Amino acid sequence: MPPWAYSHAGLGVVIENFMGPLEAELLEEELPGGTTRILANWYRLTYCLLDEEHRHELRAIMSTDQKRSYCLLWEWWTAAYQDPGTSLTEILNIASSSRDLDPKNENKDSWKAVLSHLELRHWPEGEISVLRPSAPGSTGYHEALSSLFKAEFAVWMGDYERDATIGSLKHARRNANVSAYCQQMAMCCFRTLSNKIVHNESAETRHWKSLAFNDLLHEIMDFPHQGLECGPMLEICSWLQQDIGTKPDSTSLPYYLWDRCTKSTIQTANLKESPSYIAISHTWGRWKKTNQPSIKIDGVPWLVPQNTRFEVSSLPNILDNADWGTRYLWFDLLCIPQDRSQIAIREIARQAEIFRGAKHAVAWFNDVNSFRGLDAIIKWYALQLLLFPEGSNDYISKSQLIDEALAKIAGQPSGLFEPRTGLLNRMNFRPNAWFTSLWTLQEICLRPDMWLCNADWNPVTINGKIPLPVNGLIVIRAAVQRQVPQFSRLIPPLDSLDQEFVGLSEVEHWALATGLDKLLELTRADILALGDRRHCTSRRAEAIMSILGATTWYSNMNAGEREANLVLGKYPLPFVQEIQSLIPGEFFTSYVKARIAEFDERGEAVDNGSDDEDPLEDVGFQEGMQTDNWHGSLLPFSCKGMTYIKVCVFGTRDFVSHKTISEWIINTQGNVYMKHACVIGSSGHFNWTNESGLRCTILGLDFRDAENGTAEGERREKDENGFNIDLKTWIQSRKFIVHAVVLMYRRYTYYEAPMNVRHLLPEEDVNVSTVQIYGVLLQELKPGILVKIANFVVSDINGKTKIPETSNVSWMVL
Repeated sequence: MPPWAYSHAGLGVVIENFMGPLEAELLEEELPGGTTRILANWYRLTYCLLDEEHRHELRAIMSTDQKRSYCLLWEWWTAAYQDPGTSLTEILNIASSSRDLDPKNENKDSWKAVLSHLELRHWPEGEISVLRPSAPGSTGYHEALSSLFKAEFAVWMGDYERDATIGSLKHARRNANVSAYCQQMAMCCFRTLSNKIVHNESAETRHWKSLAFNDLLHEIMDFPHQGLECGPMLEICSWLQQDIGTKPDSTSLPYYLWDRCTKSTIQTANLKESPSYIAISHTWGRWKKTNQPSIKIDGVPWLVPQNTRFEVSSLPNILDNADWGTRYLWFDLLCIPQDRSQIAIREIARQAEIFRGAKHAVAWFNDVNSFRGLDAIIKWYALQLLLFPEGSNDYISKSQLIDEALAKIAGQPSGLFEPRTGLLNRMNFRPNAWFTSLWTLQEICLRPDMWLCNADWNPVTINGKIPLPVNGLIVIRAAVQRQVPQFSRLIPPLDSLDQEFVGLSEVEHWALATGLDKLLELTRADILALGDRRHCTSRRAEAIMSILGATTWYSNMNAGEREANLVLGKYPLPFVQEIQSLIPGEFFTSYVKARIAEFDERGEAVDNGSDDEDPLEDVGFQEGMQTDNWHGSLLPFSCKGMTYIKVCVFGTRDFVSHKTISEWIINTQGNVYMKHACVIGSSGHFNWTNESGLRCTILGLDFRDAENGTAEGERREKDENGFNIDLKTWIQSRKFIVHAVVLMYRRYTYYEAPMNVRHLLPEEDVNVSTVQIYGVLLQELKPGILVKIANFVVSDINGKTKIPETSNVSWMVL
């Protein structure tokens, strides 16, 4: 595949390479990103996709991201699910600012086919105008797709490989995917509630197609379309090799599946064909009946442990009602031998394959009778996002439907929290147990498109029929927050006596309390940090290793070794070492933990007079561990629940981890031993490589200033909130010794002059490179004993910053 066909290239680059550049006279006196080029390439791409002679060749070199972008843009251009006046206004603006694109006589018929394919679904009523969200500064569907259109077609061919261009296009594609999903879901809900369309549901497949995706577009793109029940089309956990929902072959199937027809556990190796199956997630370990024996269930070749959440003897009948058009289910108690056998060990290590390979995944809330309140909230969310001309029939219908949805929300809990007793206050709001399990954290990360089902297997839905996946709930909640100005007024504090709309409060608190508001952009370090909020009765590493892609240690150790040498009482040392080897820079860089600088030189916590109990903190640490000994300041997990400050957001291309990190040694107390480090700045005996000083951003600083006792955050207000600080001045102004250590860095092209003007520019202006550095600030408690206090970021757009040589340090970082 040629470089220009890679997924990071825009559609304009693809078509100009495929058909050749546009005629010079057409673009005379127009800048590379002008509207004539944009519109001409949009039409040319559509023409090639409609023409059978070109279609197959072009389609073969287009990536999934590029095909998806074209589909989204086509739906936006034709007003498939927005007010047609908004699309028409945009089209007229683009056309009026571009040159005449009338084709030659021999192409008249092809031109008509293109225009026919791109015509509006229906003509607007009355006057036309662009409808925009009412919240100041917010962006909605139209803005996101308009930005994508420009990002895909406005980039000049010689410019597409710049990192800044790649990052902008990637960001535009992601925003467009999310906005398009929310808009399509909202329109689906509106049309159903207003009886404008009727959904035809297949009892066999239970698959609902997009309202906008027509047969012709599906045919010309040969693109596997995902319905609303799958959520927004985003790449999640990209380090895993298997795509979500990819039907597994015979070698990657689960060893066992549950057959609903025969009510028995079957070996998949005995099946003639590779079957589709549903993976079911639930939590039961904390409720295991330890004083009662496991029992025999007909059709299951091992004994099954009992629990207090449901009768395991009734599972065959319970699962008989779990009908989503597949004969086979994967349910852990019936598909993983409960005997720690070799088959069981192998299957535990293959959770990523099992969940990613399922047709769908379902979370079974066996303690929730109804999600009626959440269903109403979803309808209210969806309707809020739609924009119709004021006074139109659709506008009036939407207003009525919003009032009806709000009336159904009143007094209804969401079902996402445990039932409350006593006074309404924050301590009484505890997420449902499913959201507090470490195993289910792994499962929702593996399948963010998971459906939430009540005890009777009825899913949370968009419109009473289409299941709403968790990733769909997350993005539509966020969209309403951004776009609806009155939203915050309807959300009282959790401890408010006015709880008319308690369900809305619960959804907001749920997203933040569980960390699932960041589900669609989690890194492996994020997952480790979130794990500190989750319960696990034992073997924590097993519960989370598949999503992290760290299972080699598990295969190489025997059962007795897997729970020995726990780091901070949580994870086996070989497991932690494997993660360190997989993501060295990210592992040490991603987080600062609150109060980590309040140690003495032995690593014991200094009482600051405020030690309120966190109701979500994990209680799964090793028995007998001193919980007031705080170590692991460099690690993305702790021996008890803590407040984490995310300080690094990585760019479009991977940073290079400094070579010294791979040599650092972690011990079971969470301390990190360093023989060597890359010290870029210090108030100690190290030399400064960059004498001119470094402008940087300091992130996550959370300790009391040693000089005047004021919070460092107050001092940062004088330094532009921690931005554009001179690192050397800052370090040397501390009354304690601080070392700035490089962990990750990259050098990339920030600007590259177009080919046609390069000969006119000085050499230093043709290419402008940027050096970006992520590092940590270490406070020296006494010689050789340090603790992490913050992160720093250097972004040198002149590209003159030098990465120092490695220094001999012999440090232990608590």
